[in-house]
Amino acid sequence: MNTAYKEPQLSRFSLTTAATAALAALALGLSACASSQGFHRESLRDPTQGGATQQPTVDSEAIAKSLAKRPQLPKPFRVAVHFKSTPRHSELRWKETDRELFRRLADKLAPSDEISAIFPLAKALVRTEELEDLRLAAADQGADALMVISANSDIERVANNLSWTYLALVTALFVPGTTSEALVLSQASLWDVRNGFLYMSAESEHTESETAPLALLDDRELVEKSKRLSLEKLSQEIESQMRGLTDSPKTAKAM
Repeated sequence: MNTAYKEPQLSRFSLTTAATAALAALALGLSACASSQGFHRESLRDPTQGGATQQPTVDSEAIAKSLAKRPQLPKPFRVAVHFKSTPRHSELRWKETDRELFRRLADKLAPSDEISAIFPLAKALVRTEELEDLRLAAADQGADALMVISANSDIERVANNLSWTYLALVTALFVPGTTSEALVLSQASLWDVRNGFLYMSAESEHTESETAPLALLDDRELVEKSKRLSLEKLSQEIESQMRGLTDSPKTAKAM
């Protein structure tokens, strides 16, 4: 018996199901855009920049211990710089250009009568990114102070009055019905390696937005631009605070 082979074909039911699924996915995306509640900056802040990863016990002993800390940097002092790992499931990534920005900052600040060197913390010495472990790694490199730099990002999408056209599906490719906003909040802190005294704390943020067709929005590119400008502001604030800390107008080359 001869059996003729027939090419498999999509049934009308399967095509309808696929279209329904696509519409449902699009509806969910539009719903997420429409329900935007703004950025939650507190959730972006790195708690370790304040010196603790858990809520400390506040009592007389803890207060006395904190008050007992004294600034004790030698002259000149050495600074190790550490970029904390970016959060998981985040569009934000550290790049060599980010580190280059702080190398240029180091060129402006050291060596001088106050700061003899500013250098990156060796990754091989870092066991965890808890502050105590980072201070230990900095001590292993002979640093007197530790600068910790961190950043986090958030993305918000808002549908505008053209977004209703996305119900035609293909319009998501060319109708600018969605605005995407990317916020990057960056922080820096300077710690005494020996006793954990906090010398400096700085914070900066920048928001970039883009209105485009839903299918063409690139969140990673938007976050990258926001990060770069946030870090530029942060480096300026660090320079200002470091100069106030050392009270030294001299600049030269380091790193």
